[in-house]
Amino acid sequence: MHVRTKARFAVVLLSLTVFLGGCSRSRTPAALSQRIAGADRVLVWDWAHMDHLSIEGEGVTKLVKAVSAAKGGNRKYSAQYGKTIEFYQGSNFLARIRFQQDVLKTEEGEYYDGTGVLKTLDRRFSSEEATRKNGVNKLAADVVTKPELRDIQIWSEELLWRYKSGNFKTNFYKGTTELINEAVPDWLKAAWPRPPDISLGEGPLGTVRCVFLEWAGSCGLAVGDASFVPASTLWGGTNFHSPNYLTSIMPGVYAYHQ
Repeated sequence: MHVRTKARFAVVLLSLTVFLGGCSRSRTPAALSQRIAGADRVLVWDWAHMDHLSIEGEGVTKLVKAVSAAKGGNRKYSAQYGKTIEFYQGSNFLARIRFQQDVLKTEEGEYYDGTGVLKTLDRRFSSEEATRKNGVNKLAADVVTKPELRDIQIWSEELLWRYKSGNFKTNFYKGTTELINEAVPDWLKAAWPRPPDISLGEGPLGTVRCVFLEWAGSCGLAVGDASFVPASTLWGGTNFHSPNYLTSIMPGVYAYHQ
């Protein structure tokens, strides 16, 4: 190969290597960036405490810039992603992402925000006692006031009966019997912006006593028949502990925060 040709080939190969290497280390969520460019309002949910806030104006601009500039790569993060951000332009929904502290997850992958905007937003949701109690109270109010939840106890009793009869399948995950998606009715999926994780609560000797509806592994509902009273054994095992806050909504239906 001619010396000049070799030199040109080396330059092209070096440029291509730098380009591809740079992309793999510092890619940004390009598709998401285009979708949220016109956002003028965001709704942020903290599912561990069933809390949310709405942001408009300059706060939206900073958030859009931070998310659009977030860097991604092959690294896998251990974040639980207990919070979500929904982007809107007027009343039109644009996109939804999940985040925890300074890490976010989109349809394109996981990314890291180096601007500090997401971490500051994360800190606006306190994990103090009052916030936890507020989350429990909000769930209790939902059960009482939302028309779509009026039959939640009847549905729970039918589900428990079907399970005991062997009429539907579940997945065993982290010590709980988790419902497959097909077993969750549409009205329940639509009751909250983010559907809960649903599992069956086992009491002593493996008896199934209630249905758990839970968000971010923290805040949730325990629904059984009218005679059901939660016992500490429902939250037993190495992955769970008894709730810090537990309130009775009606006989057999409880809201809690672990």
